[in-house]
Amino acid sequence: MPRGVKKQINYDEELAKIDARITHHQNSIAELKEEKKSLLAQKEATELKELQDLIRQSGKTTAEFIASAQA
Repeated sequence: MPRGVKKQINYDEELAKIDARITHHQNSIAELKEEKKSLLAQKEATELKELQDLIRQSGKTTAEFIASAQA
C-alpha cells in the first residue's frame, strides 16, 4: 500500500515559525530576569530592615554597632 505523497516543505514558513518561537522564549527570559531582579531587591530590603531592627534593639548607634561587629 502506498503511504501517500510527502508534503512539500515551505522553508520560509518554517523559519518564520522558528523565529517566532525564539522571540517568545527570549521575551519569557526577559520577564523572568525582571522578576528575579525584583525579588532580589525585596530580599535585600527585608534583610536591611532586619539589620536595622537589630541595631535598634542593641541600643547602640550605628557606628558603635559596626565597631563592635568588627572587633
